[in-house]
Amino acid sequence: MISTWDAHGLTARNSAGKIIISIGTYQLKTSPVIVIEHCWRESAISDDRLTKSFIQALEKIKDENKLVLPLCPFAEEFMRSHPEYSMLLAKKAE
Repeated sequence: MISTWDAHGLTARNSAGKIIISIGTYQLKTSPVIVIEHCWRESAISDDRLTKSFIQALEKIKDENKLVLPLCPFAEEFMRSHPEYSMLLAKKAE
């Protein structure tokens, strides 16, 4: 599996080049917040592999001194159940 990170998030491909995991993000140019809008995996890929890719994305965000705003259910649940990443959470506007 080959993972790449670009302005649209993290994409993992198998050896044939087929996308098997996608963690979609976006960021406004003037904001330190990266919005996680979707997390998707090919049906043959385990939730565990998606979790590992998600952690990889969070570590990249942490290394860049950014914050995250999880909007998709997978990202929201992951952040809720892993308090060790709570320092990366952006505060939602009231």
